[in-house]
Amino acid sequence: MKGVQLLKKKETGNPRAAGFVILMAACLCGIYGFTDLKGSYYQVIRSALSLSDAQLGRVWSAFGLTAMVSYVFGGYLADRVSELTIIRCAVLFSAILHLLFSFLPPYPVQIVLSGLMGVAAVLAFFPASIKLLTAIGEAQSGSRGSGNILGLYYGIGGVLAFALQLIVSQIYAQFTDDVWAFVFLMRAYALLNLFCFALFFLVPVPKVQSQSRQKESASAYRQVAARRDVWLIALIILCSYTAFRAMTYITPYLTDVFRMPEAQAIRISVLRMGLLLPAASYLFGRWCLKRGRSSDVIRKGFVLLALSCALILLNDRITRSLPAALLFTTVFICTAAGIKGIALSLISEALIPYGVRGTATGIVSVIGYSPDLFLYAMVGSWMEHSGVSTYPYLFALCLALSLAGWILCRRLAFWIEKEQIDR
Repeated sequence: MKGVQLLKKKETGNPRAAGFVILMAACLCGIYGFTDLKGSYYQVIRSALSLSDAQLGRVWSAFGLTAMVSYVFGGYLADRVSELTIIRCAVLFSAILHLLFSFLPPYPVQIVLSGLMGVAAVLAFFPASIKLLTAIGEAQSGSRGSGNILGLYYGIGGVLAFALQLIVSQIYAQFTDDVWAFVFLMRAYALLNLFCFALFFLVPVPKVQSQSRQKESASAYRQVAARRDVWLIALIILCSYTAFRAMTYITPYLTDVFRMPEAQAIRISVLRMGLLLPAASYLFGRWCLKRGRSSDVIRKGFVLLALSCALILLNDRITRSLPAALLFTTVFICTAAGIKGIALSLISEALIPYGVRGTATGIVSVIGYSPDLFLYAMVGSWMEHSGVSTYPYLFALCLALSLAGWILCRRLAFWIEKEQIDR
């Protein structure tokens, strides 16, 4: 079975490679459509599906539960099966699931569909795409190129998501029909996935060097799991990803605490997440390319994240200023998105062998993306019991994890330097 090796350097700058990265970003937008909507359409989704906060939290947690199981197996699969074959199957499966969600199924079926979306996104698409894209980045500029290409990838995906959600937000502002908005979005994402599936047979794929996929021994995987830097990366991603997923509650925070009208809050959220988040991912990637080390960029990002959380808490407790809340939450959102966009490039910086990089990505992701498993159910339960008092606790949690992430990045940089000296 033929696999994907590192791209030749001359291939990274041509239109074929650029077109392929854009196609992958479109796949990212389509496959994660339902889960990414919660950042701007939390209240709309809850209303359209007739769910409570706790029930909606459980629906999204079903995605997280299957994701946790799928990460390791998905990484294992990406090391043994053609990445492109895996990605094509994932895109087609995702199209079917989004279409089924558009028919507003009952609550138990929603949980099942959300769980299956976790299989499509994580077992299939995620490890294969990350492995392939980091290979493109490494061929371009070494380990620092991985952060740059991932930032570009997430940035383009965010722009595409913004274009779709902006159209819906403008129509929603006129009619405020929650059911219509949700159905339209689900079917739009289904069509986007089908379109991407067709394009894989039309868009030229960058030429690659091929090699036979060797079956790695069990001892090789134990060696990956025994690496200290793998677990440090996992904990760094855990800290940053918790903040990234906490963005789900920014829109209800503005409407519940500051009484901002729902339609206005959605428009602002879509603009911030559609323009600033892609820009943040891209700029963090460029920053990584300039600095040369992703760990340095992420460490400084955690400082900005901690500062924004502290300012949000102070504003909530003292002044209750809406303009200040908009400013501080914007800094929070952009920084969390920027760190998330380049975090997996730490695997490349740690010089983990390409042949087991899919498995390493899976091991890191089990811990790093575990907030998908518990965060929504936990915060949903807090909101039902404590109401608006939940938000200070959530931002305090993000503040603590930002400080922990800064410490972990320092430790990881020291460990990587030590390993390079030993070599």
